[in-house]
Amino acid sequence: MVIASAALSQEKRKRLRNIADNADRKAHNLCLNHTQATPNAEYVDYEDEEADCSSDISE
Repeated sequence: MVIASAALSQEKRKRLRNIADNADRKAHNLCLNHTQATPNAEYVDYEDEEADCSSDISE
C-alpha cells in the first residue's frame, strides 16, 4: 500500500507541476500580448509625417 501511495503522490505532483507550468505560460503570454499592444513612447511613425520627400529622390 505504501508503494501505491507513493506512486499516487508522484502523479499528483506531476499534475500540479503541469498546472503550474501552464499557468506560468499563460501569464507570460498575457504579458507579451500587453507589451506588444502598448505603443512605445520613443517610437516615431514616419508615415504620419506630412513632408513630401518624393522630390528628394533623383533619378
